[in-house]
Amino acid sequence: MDLVPFVVGMTSAVLAYGQLIPSYRIIRIISKYAFMIYLIHWNVLSLTAKYFVGFLPNGYLAVLGMIIFAVLVSIIVSKTISYLPFGKWIVGKIR
Repeated sequence: MDLVPFVVGMTSAVLAYGQLIPSYRIIRIISKYAFMIYLIHWNVLSLTAKYFVGFLPNGYLAVLGMIIFAVLVSIIVSKTISYLPFGKWIVGKIR
C-alpha cells in the first residue's frame, strides 16, 4: 500500500514531463535500438560480467560500467547486423 502513491506520482511526473525527453540525442539513439538492446544485452552481460567484477573493485562502478558497455556493444552489433543483406529481417529497419 505504501508504493501506490509513489507509483502514481512517478507515473504522473513521467507523463507530464515526458515530452521533454525526446529532445535529447542520447534518448533518440537508445530508442532507435531499444529492441535490439533488449535482445542482445543478456548475451553481452553473460560473456563479460566476470571480467567487470574482477577488474573493477567497487560494485557500483562495475554495474555502471556493465550497463554502459552492454548498451554500446548491443548498438554496435545491431548496426553491424543491419548492414548484412538479410539484416532487415533480423534487426528490422533501423532508421
